[in-house]
Amino acid sequence: MKSKVLLILLLLVSSALLAGDITMSLSGVNPLTLNVKGTTSNQEAGGLSIYIYYNDDGSTVLETGNVNDTQLATNWGWGTGLRTMNIQPGTWSRGGHTFTRRLYYDNSAVFSADDYWTTGGINALVCTFTSVGSGHAYIEANSGGNGDFTASEHTVSYANQDQSLPVELSTFSAEHVYNGVLVKWTTESETDNLGFVLERANDFSPLQWDVIASHQTNDALCGQGNSSVRTDYCFTDETVQPGQTLRYRLTDVNTAGEVHVYDILQITLPDAPKETVLEPPFPNPFNPETKIGYQLSKSSRIEIVIYNLLGRRVKTLVDRYQTAGSYNIYWHGRDEAGNQTSTGTYLIVLRTVEGVKTQKVVMIR
Repeated sequence: MKSKVLLILLLLVSSALLAGDITMSLSGVNPLTLNVKGTTSNQEAGGLSIYIYYNDDGSTVLETGNVNDTQLATNWGWGTGLRTMNIQPGTWSRGGHTFTRRLYYDNSAVFSADDYWTTGGINALVCTFTSVGSGHAYIEANSGGNGDFTASEHTVSYANQDQSLPVELSTFSAEHVYNGVLVKWTTESETDNLGFVLERANDFSPLQWDVIASHQTNDALCGQGNSSVRTDYCFTDETVQPGQTLRYRLTDVNTAGEVHVYDILQITLPDAPKETVLEPPFPNPFNPETKIGYQLSKSSRIEIVIYNLLGRRVKTLVDRYQTAGSYNIYWHGRDEAGNQTSTGTYLIVLRTVEGVKTQKVVMIR
């Protein structure tokens, strides 16, 4: 069976790396060629500085002696005295895969920027592997290259050559919110995508992954099938405790039943405050808004209400369940109907299972 390297190609470029409108692409199996060209016209070349990640299969091997940059040296005189090239071991998560080797190639310290990436393209690097498995390659531009003389922003296009991946994921993040942990992710495109499964592990059982949400039971995690537009997803994990360190893992499932696991992210929640506190509002007096800070030592349903000095309810700011932690909320000096309140003194009342806390605030117009 013929071995092959499936290519995932993603370019991350700073605004001062390559000149003009440049397209970079990987092609071939062994050798693997990095081609750079001007997308619509010849573009000034301000150097080349990249990483090529590989060896996610544990068998694909590349040595620096098998990396050929003859075209750069022959066409432009970018010789070996100007470049750095080495193989770096480590662990990197890129494009949904974990790589243990990468080629670092840097030829950005050129003496002039009067060479051009032609529309025909230049095979800048040709990599011949000493052994090839069935892994992936991933290319990433380094931020240390030279810019062109115009100092204009550069555009680099990319192509995904791994058709086995049903989803192109661009973001995956988690943040602490009032009722737990908000996990968010964004897809740029989807192919035959049934949906997602979100798993969680904690610091007590770091190897035990528990499913906390699935497209089979939660419509919010259902995929778009086939889509070429950006789609945002989110899920709030409300079964968390203060002080926990949590890890989240996202998986997509396609119509053939194939699964793809993405990078793992980690979040540590703040410890619970030792006591419930309603802090003095700031600024006070205020116009047009004041910040109200509060700390909850226990998770419970809470209520924060603004009253006037006659005891009439002016505005309900919070009425919901919240996990223990520290929070801020703002009052903009308006009542329930959205009308501006008059100058005067108001009471801020926090009600929890532990009792009632009160602060005064003065509104001025």
